[in-house]
Amino acid sequence: MAFCNQRLFGTPTLLVRMIREKLTLATNTSLRLSSPSATNPKGSLRRALGKLSEGLSRARQEQQAFCCCFSLAKDELPMWGAYGGNHSGLVIGFRPTAILSMPGRLQRVTYLDESTGEGFRDLVRTMATEIDPDVEDEIYWINATASVFAAITALKHSTWHYEREARLVYLQVKEAPEGEAASIPMDYFDDGTELFWRKPLERRGIAGDVSYVTFPFGRRLSDSVEHNGAIERVILGPDCKLTRDEVDAALKSLGYVRYEIIDSNCKIRVT
Repeated sequence: MAFCNQRLFGTPTLLVRMIREKLTLATNTSLRLSSPSATNPKGSLRRALGKLSEGLSRARQEQQAFCCCFSLAKDELPMWGAYGGNHSGLVIGFRPTAILSMPGRLQRVTYLDESTGEGFRDLVRTMATEIDPDVEDEIYWINATASVFAAITALKHSTWHYEREARLVYLQVKEAPEGEAASIPMDYFDDGTELFWRKPLERRGIAGDVSYVTFPFGRRLSDSVEHNGAIERVILGPDCKLTRDEVDAALKSLGYVRYEIIDSNCKIRVT
């Protein structure tokens, strides 16, 4: 589910702008990486941790992470207050195929308590046990490092566990590749279509400029994307001023079909 703020739209066109056939991935500017450490790791685990540490260090310098956030909480009052325009916005529920068809890694957020540092190290150690340190293939280590890198972007303090967040994380190098490197895909769509480096776009955010990339979402068919069945449900917030008919008209104008529009079950005190 994706909560959205009606104030961004002002009129029913807000929904039109929100659900164009592209989904935006904003850069994760607060990403912080630390070299993983362990207490006397032995043998293969120590070698795997060492290689991952080197890879993460390079990734920190060379990679840019873009993140799009979703929630498994379909209709929860705290979410409406924080992300739904103070209860006046909308929730857009996507069908899984619409999200899974896009490149990047989709993963549930891991919530850690006050011992976040130790929790992070446990996470990296756990992932390291699944890695063979003796593999010499470069692509193997690129994928392994990218998996850990993406997992790090999906860490949050346990204060936010009620959000039940899932993040779609896409990585690409900061600078445009040159020479033979330019022919190496950054990622793949689910049908195997290669995705090459693209210059990020820029928009003005609350805290300053934000870099982002866009991907078409929906079911991929023969190198094209069929978006009209991507949205399963729209929930109107407890204090949403849009009517079902207005939302329905906006969806139909964009070609969407097979969706339902319902009201939130959450109750608020309106003064």
